[in-house]
Amino acid sequence: MDPENRIVTRMPLQELWNSNGAIQARKRRDLTEMEIKAVLQTGPVQFIVAELGKPLRWVAKNDCFSFWHKEVKPHLVDPKLEGFYLEGIPGGYAYCASEWCVDTGLCFLLLEMHH
Repeated sequence: MDPENRIVTRMPLQELWNSNGAIQARKRRDLTEMEIKAVLQTGPVQFIVAELGKPLRWVAKNDCFSFWHKEVKPHLVDPKLEGFYLEGIPGGYAYCASEWCVDTGLCFLLLEMHH
């Protein structure tokens, strides 16, 4: 399959990809709001949004702080919760966040969207 046409077919994701193909990254950990804030304090990060039926959306690194405040923070759910109700979340959708890293130390913050 052409990587540019690849879509998310199930979650949780088992791998990450971009227009060039699969990325050799592994899920390191699920992230809470406080953990994401700590990562953002080190500088810009690469957010990736996974939504069923759509390609992965790579958010520009220079937009990461605005994206965090306006989009992610209001919709983030705690990974320690056993379940959540979308009715209590603005817009009726939520993100579960995780950190994925490659062997070189480069990391990505994956946001799996639930609606």
